Amino acid sequence: SIDFNESNAPEDHLAINVQAGWKKLEKYYLKLEDSPAYYTATLLYLYCKFYCDHSWRGQPGWPEKADA
Repeated sequence: SIDFNESNAPEDHLAINVQAGWKKLEKYYLKLEDSPAYYTATLLYLYCKFYCDHSWRGQPGWPEKADA
Protein backbone atom coordinates (compact mmCIF):
# COMPACT_ATOMS: atom_id res chain seq x y z
CA SER A 1 0.00 0.00 0.00
CA ILE A 2 1.09 3.56 -0.58
CA ASP A 3 1.90 5.71 2.44
CA PHE A 4 0.95 9.27 1.43
CA ASN A 5 1.80 10.62 4.89
CA GLU A 6 5.50 9.80 4.56
CA SER A 7 7.13 12.15 2.05
CA ASN A 8 10.40 10.21 1.81
CA ALA A 9 9.01 6.73 1.29
CA PRO A 10 11.15 5.30 -1.53
CA GLU A 11 9.37 1.95 -1.45
CA ASP A 12 6.16 3.71 -2.52
CA HIS A 13 7.88 5.22 -5.56
CA LEU A 14 9.53 1.92 -6.39
CA ALA A 15 6.24 0.01 -6.24
CA ILE A 16 4.47 2.55 -8.44
CA ASN A 17 7.25 2.51 -11.04
CA VAL A 18 7.49 -1.28 -11.10
CA GLN A 19 3.73 -1.54 -11.66
CA ALA A 20 3.86 1.06 -14.44
CA GLY A 21 6.76 -0.75 -16.11
CA TRP A 22 4.99 -4.09 -15.85
CA LYS A 23 1.87 -2.66 -17.51
CA LYS A 24 3.96 -1.24 -20.36
CA LEU A 25 5.76 -4.56 -20.92
CA GLU A 26 2.47 -6.46 -20.81
CA LYS A 27 0.95 -4.12 -23.40
CA TYR A 28 3.71 -4.81 -25.93
CA TYR A 29 4.04 -8.51 -25.08
CA LEU A 30 0.35 -9.03 -25.84
CA LYS A 31 0.83 -7.34 -29.22
CA LEU A 32 3.50 -9.91 -30.11
CA GLU A 33 0.91 -12.70 -29.93
CA ASP A 34 -0.91 -11.16 -32.89
CA SER A 35 2.19 -10.80 -35.06
CA PRO A 36 2.96 -13.78 -37.30
CA ALA A 37 5.99 -11.88 -38.62
CA TYR A 38 7.59 -12.05 -35.18
CA TYR A 39 7.14 -15.83 -35.03
CA THR A 40 8.48 -16.26 -38.55
CA ALA A 41 11.56 -14.13 -37.93
CA THR A 42 12.31 -15.99 -34.71
CA LEU A 43 11.99 -19.39 -36.35
CA LEU A 44 14.07 -18.42 -39.37
CA TYR A 45 16.93 -17.36 -37.11
CA LEU A 46 18.23 -20.83 -36.21
CA TYR A 47 19.79 -19.87 -32.88
CA CYS A 48 16.45 -18.51 -31.62
CA LYS A 49 14.62 -21.59 -32.88
CA PHE A 50 17.11 -23.87 -31.10
CA TYR A 51 16.88 -21.80 -27.91
CA CYS A 52 13.09 -21.78 -27.90
CA ASP A 53 12.81 -25.49 -28.66
CA HIS A 54 15.18 -26.51 -25.89
CA SER A 55 14.45 -23.90 -23.24
CA TRP A 56 10.68 -24.18 -23.35
CA ARG A 57 10.33 -27.87 -24.13
CA GLY A 58 7.16 -29.24 -22.55
CA GLN A 59 5.80 -25.84 -21.56
CA PRO A 60 2.70 -24.38 -23.21
CA GLY A 61 3.16 -21.12 -25.01
CA TRP A 62 3.95 -19.45 -28.26
CA PRO A 63 6.42 -22.04 -29.67
CA GLU A 64 3.42 -24.30 -30.32
CA LYS A 65 1.57 -21.44 -32.00
CA ALA A 66 4.60 -20.71 -34.17
CA ASP A 67 4.90 -24.31 -35.35
CA ALA A 68 1.26 -24.37 -36.45
